[in-house]
Amino acid sequence: MSNRAPVPVVTLSLIGLNLAAAVATTLDPTLADRYGFWAVRPDGFRAFTSLFLHANLLHLAGNLVFLAAVGPLVEFHARAWRLGTVYIASGLAGVGAHYLVARSLEFSPPLVGASGAIAGVVAYATLLYMGMKVPVAPELGLKVSVLTLVWVALQGVGALMANNAEAGSTAYWSHLAGFFVGLVLAFLFRAPKQASLRIGHEALDRMNQRSPAAVLATAEAILAKHPSDPRALRDRAIAYGDLHEPDKEAAAIREWVERTQGEPQRESLAYIRDHRLWQALEPLDRARLAHAYQEDSLGEALLESLVKGPDNPQRADALLSLAECLSDRDPVRSQALLTELAEKYSGHGAFQLAQQRGHWPLPKSGAKS
Repeated sequence: MSNRAPVPVVTLSLIGLNLAAAVATTLDPTLADRYGFWAVRPDGFRAFTSLFLHANLLHLAGNLVFLAAVGPLVEFHARAWRLGTVYIASGLAGVGAHYLVARSLEFSPPLVGASGAIAGVVAYATLLYMGMKVPVAPELGLKVSVLTLVWVALQGVGALMANNAEAGSTAYWSHLAGFFVGLVLAFLFRAPKQASLRIGHEALDRMNQRSPAAVLATAEAILAKHPSDPRALRDRAIAYGDLHEPDKEAAAIREWVERTQGEPQRESLAYIRDHRLWQALEPLDRARLAHAYQEDSLGEALLESLVKGPDNPQRADALLSLAECLSDRDPVRSQALLTELAEKYSGHGAFQLAQQRGHWPLPKSGAKS
């Protein structure tokens, strides 16, 4: 398995679009006027294109430093598509705020720049990673909360130093509108919950270096707020096993399986298989899960647990299902399972189904002499 860091594809794509627009503007300086957003001539297409244009290199560099610093935080921990959503929605909100303020001015230059869009990304990252440090220069890192305060301060300074006070204020309100929309989207996408889980998982990482009891206490604290968190469910079950409390371990494993789906549930079943803890699940639950994972090796393992374990109401059905799974790969074992089904469960519906499907009687080449 590769240990390479993931690539922030969406962040790099946004940076690339901004750089490409900067190169194009250098070659043709009229692009800013043609594709920037004019409050006196509002246009939806130019509202979008203005998010990638910049007035000058300083304007571009300032925005991209912030995007490179906080973009990956949102992309990796809030899903990549959300970064794009926050960027565009916040940017368009900034354009809208600019229009509301600038439409009444005698003259307002075209709005260009990703500041409103990046303001939204900064707001989102602030809720996700308020206390985390991010790199802003070689050997220099700042907490996201500090970065946010710096950004807000820069907007204020920019407004005060603008040559045209009214025009400068429109950009200021544009940035604040983008920031506000980023906060709203952060709450809609449950960024505070993600932040809480991340902090909890970091605590679990630290507790794993201490003791199972510390892991258990931390996992329980996480589950009190996030009952279906796969990481906490897993670590709690493992902690009970390390503390040699089989009954509580079994109960924790059952909850781990029941509260998860997809890959987290698959991980829980793989843990059960690898540690031979099938007794933690009721036979009916194992039969249900075997059907759900019938195309997976876990499905076969679940059936094996029903066949090899103590007699149970699901055993006859498991014999037939496992025999069908092994019919091509291990025909000898498959026929042995069908023979056991016929000998022990001849009155069961599973045996009648085996007959209907043509599995019984066995071919003469497979019959006993």
